[in-house]
Amino acid sequence: MQQMNNEQSIPPNESDWGDPELYSFPPDRYYSMDLFLGKSIMDIMPLLETNFTMRCIDDLAYFPEPVFSYYVRGFFLHLADRVPDDEDLGVQLGVFLSVMEDRRIESPDLWKSAWRNWPKLVDTFIERVGRGRVNSETAEALMGQLREVRTLLQS
Repeated sequence: MQQMNNEQSIPPNESDWGDPELYSFPPDRYYSMDLFLGKSIMDIMPLLETNFTMRCIDDLAYFPEPVFSYYVRGFFLHLADRVPDDEDLGVQLGVFLSVMEDRRIESPDLWKSAWRNWPKLVDTFIERVGRGRVNSETAEALMGQLREVRTLLQS
């Protein structure tokens, strides 16, 4: 099991999500709040196991920064320990990396901080994808993305 950084153990509260009146919440933010508000990393694991892809696209991609900083750890943990080295890994990792790339463009420091809490995970993913249990075309694309993440983290 990968080591999770315990620097923030209290789940984000309503003020971390921002004021809906002030920020004109998109409808999905309300749904995300209903799903995640007040839940610990372990509390959200069933949500991720049920539909990781949707949780990435509909939730993680749009979390406000303090919420993202907290819950991204659960997404990393899910990928690190709860997904077999097969097509599921290819699909879920691909979606996650796409969402993370969008966050990197939006907020490079937030992105870098999230990955730095999991220093060996990029290499672990490269090893797992390289085992050959993921479709070769998907594996090639993932390997390119993972190498880019590694390069960006080293810069």
